[in-house]
Amino acid sequence: MKDTQKKIFLLGYYGFGNWGDELSLQSIISDLEIISKDIPYSFLYSVLTRDNRFFPRPFSILSVIIRKKIITVLKEITKSDFVVIGGGSLLQDSTSFRSLIYYSFLLWWALIFHRPLIFYRCGLGPFHKALSRKLVSFILKRIKLFIARDQESAELATKLSGYSNRIKIGIDPVVSNYSNTLPITQDKPIVSFFVRNCSLPYEGKLVDSLNYLQDRIQERIEIVAFHYDYDYKIASRIANQIGCQWKYFQSIEEIPPYFHQLTAVFTMRLHPAILSTMMDVPWFALNIDPKIESFADWWEKKNLVAWQDLSQDAFFRLFEQRENLFRKNNEIKKQLKQLDDQSRIWLREFFDQKNHVH
Repeated sequence: MKDTQKKIFLLGYYGFGNWGDELSLQSIISDLEIISKDIPYSFLYSVLTRDNRFFPRPFSILSVIIRKKIITVLKEITKSDFVVIGGGSLLQDSTSFRSLIYYSFLLWWALIFHRPLIFYRCGLGPFHKALSRKLVSFILKRIKLFIARDQESAELATKLSGYSNRIKIGIDPVVSNYSNTLPITQDKPIVSFFVRNCSLPYEGKLVDSLNYLQDRIQERIEIVAFHYDYDYKIASRIANQIGCQWKYFQSIEEIPPYFHQLTAVFTMRLHPAILSTMMDVPWFALNIDPKIESFADWWEKKNLVAWQDLSQDAFFRLFEQRENLFRKNNEIKKQLKQLDDQSRIWLREFFDQKNHVH
């Protein structure tokens, strides 16, 4: 047991049942635990969450802070040594301006008490309001380290902060959250479609393309609600229309074994694409999200389809090209793992410097 413990307040979109964010939390705590082996102190964690049902396992070094109890949240921040904003795009106003105000207030509070702010493997933006950019600029000018998960977020952080030396380009934390220990399944009977809400005309196009695909392949199609609260209605509707099953995950432990059964993934969410990559499952995405488009750069965006190009046979044509499009997947995985390792190195160097200062 190390003599010194440092308290970390972990801030993210945790406890909402979006498995991409819950997997990010698991990865970030794992990274910090790895780093703590090489520095003179260990970490205690306070995690801001809506609900602790989604946590991967009980951590003895972790306390749960419920986000609605704002006085408790503010007290925990003042008792912490560092505030780590981990994974996701917490600072953006496309979900809601209220959410941006909430998180900006917490970060502003941390700055008042001189708590170092570390953005770790995060996205940034988009910002639709000028006021949003001003709020975020005020915060970013005062941060200690920003490790972005993609180049676009790093460029925006540099622009809004005015610093380039504090901004690094890493990779999404879910890259490190996969297991090679599972046995390789020869029989891969499922093609999975990870859905999210869209307007009815587009939903009709999806159903047409999935029906066409289902009629021409041997594998069965499943529709997956990766963020249950947001996705289950459209998942069940589409499944009913094409006559297939739909599913959701009840625990984080169910996710890796599921991906090992997949021949291919079609997705409207980023993190299923990342998990597919790391588990050697060819994936294709609807180009509805800058985060997905940025990740698809690794494949020259050849695995993307835009809404206007979504024809009846679009998914089938992509599915037929899967081996050709993903022949370089091992090479890409190596590069992603290098960025994964580099992200941890930068964070460890930061804590090393703080240790020498004190």
